[in-house]
Amino acid sequence: MRVARPQELDRVAALWTLLAAHHGSAPGLAPAAGTAFAVRDHLAEQLRDADAVLLVAEQDGQLVGFGSARVLRRPPIFAETARGEIEALFVREGHRRGGIGRALAERLFAWLAERGLGRVALQVASDNREGQRFWRALGFTDSMDVLERPL
Repeated sequence: MRVARPQELDRVAALWTLLAAHHGSAPGLAPAAGTAFAVRDHLAEQLRDADAVLLVAEQDGQLVGFGSARVLRRPPIFAETARGEIEALFVREGHRRGGIGRALAERLFAWLAERGLGRVALQVASDNREGQRFWRALGFTDSMDVLERPL
């Protein structure tokens, strides 16, 4: 596990595309048409942002997974003015269930803790059973329901 390098952004963007396909038609997670450059730009911005981290997992020269996290800042009207957020975590099919996802998550948690944060949150689709099991096994519990409706 290590921080991604700028020259790897196309490879990380390819993993992000696989993550988007894995989510299928989950509301709010479907990628917009023609997002290849936008994904790469978003990942490049994460590398430049001191409040974000983009990690990769590599095996035999191949990127097999990635994870990203950031510090969310809130106005001082709240007691908690900053918390961590896991934005994305993905491991290629065929490399899952070998500890790569857990190792990425643990490194993201450590990065957030180094910034003095006391809590981390994430969003996982309610019908993503694999993702629900994974995150709950790492200690995540229900905190707030996100309700949606079409307009």
